[in-house]
Amino acid sequence: MNAALAYELEKLEGIITAELLKIHGESIAAHQTDAVKKALREEAERIKKKFVHEIFGFEDERHLERYIQLHQQELIRLTDLLASRIKKLNPESESDFTDLYQFAGSMLEGLLEFIERHFTKYFDQDTKAPESYIILAGSDLVKGFGDLQDQLKQLEADPYLIELALHPLKKFIENIPSGQISYRKIIYVKEVHKELSRVIHAGKRNDEVNEDVRLILLYLNFNTIKYFRYYTNYVNALLREIDSASGRIERLSYLLKTINQTQVKPEVGYNRAIRTLKDQLVDWISEEIFYLEKMYQINEKNLSVGGALTDDFKLRTEMSVSQLAYLLKVFIETKIIHNKNVSELIRFFSRFFQTKRLENISYESFRVRYYNTEDSTKRSVRNILLLMVDHINKN
Repeated sequence: MNAALAYELEKLEGIITAELLKIHGESIAAHQTDAVKKALREEAERIKKKFVHEIFGFEDERHLERYIQLHQQELIRLTDLLASRIKKLNPESESDFTDLYQFAGSMLEGLLEFIERHFTKYFDQDTKAPESYIILAGSDLVKGFGDLQDQLKQLEADPYLIELALHPLKKFIENIPSGQISYRKIIYVKEVHKELSRVIHAGKRNDEVNEDVRLILLYLNFNTIKYFRYYTNYVNALLREIDSASGRIERLSYLLKTINQTQVKPEVGYNRAIRTLKDQLVDWISEEIFYLEKMYQINEKNLSVGGALTDDFKLRTEMSVSQLAYLLKVFIETKIIHNKNVSELIRFFSRFFQTKRLENISYESFRVRYYNTEDSTKRSVRNILLLMVDHINKN
């Protein structure tokens, strides 16, 4: 083994296993407690200085990574050893020992935090965290879980989206008793908790809070199969509200742009073994756009072969633009026309109708008159409809 890979925890481990854990009796003398604490404190400081001093002697990064992770794993083992011993103590008759074990545990946890902070690049986030660290993180999440759930419900967020967003927290809480939770999982659930709390604090409701939660789950790479299915179902529901292929392509293109421009938190993900949620959604939406464009081209080709309308064909009417626009509005509001995309309908009417004064109606002119109807226009359209009724009655 490289000399630089010397085990620095030998003396500290000896104090804990050979001295601290072998002290027997119902009580321990104050001078004995002070001596053990002093030895632990001095050794912890020595190890920190040794890490900082010796780190520059490594020429090979792989050896340095092994060196850091060796000490990390041993510190976790010792921390869990102390935690298991504390569980066996009688809190009433052995409080002195409990205090001493907890002090030793805090020294070990301090060394772990030191390594994580100063040697982040080499710290193994995927190894099991100490049991005490898991319990501490878990207690905060257990306290906050119910509040997050209730507050999201009060903001009228989609119940299924709430369930999905809180799944990492719920799964973490369920796994606390096993003690087999990695640092990375703890970091992830803390990020979810923090980001959901931020959304709740913003106070948005209904669709707005749903959109914010969806953006958070994209930002935090919540790449579960269930959430991927939820999101694709959400997109399909949006597309069902649009009647034309061009409208669907336009909506999908906007979603694709939004997702591509969304920042994703680096080195974060629910499951880092599979592709990121962003990549999965970009591919899925791109495939949908490709399919719709292909079908649109096929339909256009079939129309031209079957004899489509000429580009200059228009329906002529005696009505004014204002009257035609209001008539379209009445047809939509009375459900005679079921198309939901008003913009597409306005584009269709402005393209294929001409009035007694205008051969070519601009889209913007038609749109303005559709949304701004004067009383005189309503009366004139009413008279036109009454003339039609009278004509039907006579025939």
